[in-house]
Amino acid sequence: MAEKVTRRACSICLSDFKKPRIIDCHHSFCEKCLDSYMKTSTRDNTFPCPMCRQQISAPKGGAKAFAMNFYIDDESERNCKPEPCGMCKTSNTSQFRCKDCDRYLCSSCKSMHDTLPPCIGHHVVTLDATILGDAKQKEKKNCQKHSDSCLEFYCRACKQVICMKCLMTRHKDHKTSDIVDVWSETAKELKEIEAVLEDTIAQLEENSVSISDNIIKIQSYVVKSCERVDQQVQKICTAAQKAGDDLKTRLHIAFDEEEEKMKKLLKGTEDGAKELRINAQCVADMIQNEQMVKAVEGLPTLRSRIEEINLVEIDIPELSFISFKEYKIDMSQLGTIIVNPAVTFHHDFFLNQFKKKGRNNEIESRDIKQDGLVWYLTVDKEQTGMTFGIGLANENIKSLSGRYTLTLTNKRHRKSVKMSGYINFKKENSKTYISHTDVTWAQLCDPTQGFVDSKKRFTVKASVSVRNVQK
Repeated sequence: MAEKVTRRACSICLSDFKKPRIIDCHHSFCEKCLDSYMKTSTRDNTFPCPMCRQQISAPKGGAKAFAMNFYIDDESERNCKPEPCGMCKTSNTSQFRCKDCDRYLCSSCKSMHDTLPPCIGHHVVTLDATILGDAKQKEKKNCQKHSDSCLEFYCRACKQVICMKCLMTRHKDHKTSDIVDVWSETAKELKEIEAVLEDTIAQLEENSVSISDNIIKIQSYVVKSCERVDQQVQKICTAAQKAGDDLKTRLHIAFDEEEEKMKKLLKGTEDGAKELRINAQCVADMIQNEQMVKAVEGLPTLRSRIEEINLVEIDIPELSFISFKEYKIDMSQLGTIIVNPAVTFHHDFFLNQFKKKGRNNEIESRDIKQDGLVWYLTVDKEQTGMTFGIGLANENIKSLSGRYTLTLTNKRHRKSVKMSGYINFKKENSKTYISHTDVTWAQLCDPTQGFVDSKKRFTVKASVSVRNVQK
């Protein structure tokens, strides 16, 4: 068992360690000293080690979140008053503790304790064991099959924690290890899992920010779109008002022309009636006054005038029909709402799809159908870095425009590579839109980089915001 280090002191307070905490650079400090130091030195969730100045990530729980350094003697524990022996009740120098009896024991009582039949098999620990060993004992549990034995081993074949009796019976031919050794392996894997979880959380938090931004954009788009509707309504109202004014002007012109005709006709009628009244009065005067000479001489003229009058048709002409006929309002002229949802898809590529050196280094995905559109993705292995592309396979599409985003996914989400650009497909000039990256072929193939899984497979995701489509 490793021995405690008792001669070292905290480099902050220069005194013996009290609750020593070990940070990522493997330097240790008192919990209280480290917590005070972090409060004054942390910037952007990191702080420099007081000894080596390496930047250390500050956990949310403060100094308590760092692991306890079990290999450094804790002054706060060394100064604790020794517990008296729980059996003889006289000794103040108890050196052992039975975990099963929950009693402190001196040396002599411990010897007697071990010989008592009810106490055989109990787990007894020394009080000067390291904190690590003591913590190990605290974590131990009794076996369900053998209640008098603690779980101290791990069967790798059965993937089960077992006790000594299990080890000697049911698991005697299995590959087993001490639980402490397995804990070291488990802790290492847990750290990797923790890193993945932290990356995933960071990615989710980043996604939350992006989604929140999209919500703000949606709200902004709604306001702008409604403003455009109001502007279009205003334009139509203005145009309708102008067209109405033009129609009223044309109506006035038409009615004015008709009115002028009627006025001319009225004047001619009134003038004719006036002339006839004069003639009638003259005839009446000749009859009344018996103006025989004047009457005889003027009679031929009067006869001729009467003939002219008889030839004239005295009729009132019908009015020309002038009115306004309204049309049904075509609301489609106002506009319409077009929804172009983003299309999202992905494809898994395998490293062995690439041909040998000297041949074509480009591979293409199968056709991917989404909302009536057929897409495909490409990957090209180049010397300066990998190239990824997107293309449209529809033959019935005359043109299509929009924006795309390609993502080379990584198990460590922060290292996922995103590529964006605009597309403008035309049937007569169909092409693949490509984006270059700094990811090399060697990096893509290296499992430690996080791009490929155990099957040597990597994934490319695509998101396309289609704006205009003509078929």
